[in-house]
Amino acid sequence: MEEKKNMNEGSLLTKRDLMAIEIGDSDYLTNIGAEYYSKGEYDKARIYYELAASLGSSTAISNLGYVYMYGREVPVDYTVALAFYSIGAKSGNIDCLYKLGNLYQNGNGVEKDVTKALTYYQTAVDFINRSGIEGLKLEYPSVFFTLAKEMMPGGLIESDLSEAFSYLATACAGYDYSINELNATYYRKAFEDAKALLADPMFDEYRIEDDGEDDDYFDEYEDMELLYVEEDNKPHKNSKGEYLYVKVNFFDSPIDYSYISNYYEIEIGDTVIVDAAGNEVNGEVVDKKYYKESEVPYPLDKTKLVNRVYREVA
Repeated sequence: MEEKKNMNEGSLLTKRDLMAIEIGDSDYLTNIGAEYYSKGEYDKARIYYELAASLGSSTAISNLGYVYMYGREVPVDYTVALAFYSIGAKSGNIDCLYKLGNLYQNGNGVEKDVTKALTYYQTAVDFINRSGIEGLKLEYPSVFFTLAKEMMPGGLIESDLSEAFSYLATACAGYDYSINELNATYYRKAFEDAKALLADPMFDEYRIEDDGEDDDYFDEYEDMELLYVEEDNKPHKNSKGEYLYVKVNFFDSPIDYSYISNYYEIEIGDTVIVDAAGNEVNGEVVDKKYYKESEVPYPLDKTKLVNRVYREVA
């Protein structure tokens, strides 16, 4: 029997599609829609997104927002996009929260409201942090950049410069990843603007510049002992064939960053010097864990190394 037997021969839906609907497999339908979307077959994509959305998929709901926001085989309709994003945001969908912020920031389909836009952006960051997925931060550089600018003097968000610096560093890392790994070259100007702000002298106290004297540029911390200096710049396995990943926090930021340490005696609470968006920055180790090569949480060739390790002298 052919798959279309007892079905409308002209129907887009297959027997497998109908089975997915019957068992409520919204992920399958969303993925089929995404395949059509990537091919530019937006009408077909929309059908699958609508079916998945009716089963409760917030990803499909978000994707429908994109269809109407960018006019994919339908007229551009910011109000309809806003409606879909608002529905998806209720379930904590990060893309929906981000695009709601974008719509309110630019006044598309709704009265411009920068304060509300920032609220949506910050809520998106909160969900990113709660996810525990470190790499997720790299996918939303514009959210962190927008918030960072408003955390600076004269901005709308009351904060200290250390948090603004942390958000700027995250934005730069995200733009760098998007441009070099995803070929999202449209981010180049934003990346240059973020780097320029990150280099502003107002942030000098939050970074440590290398003056060529490797052992001396941390001398201001007289109560600390230099334990380790990375020289090979390549990740190494320990005797058990494992790599050591550590999480580093900068200035009590809500965000932790993952690095690889070749110094296996590193401890939680140690101060480390690491690279963040091209700047050497000091942070605190807040977690450590060993992984087999097949289980590492982030690619070895994409994860930076801890450059130096310091510990308070007892």
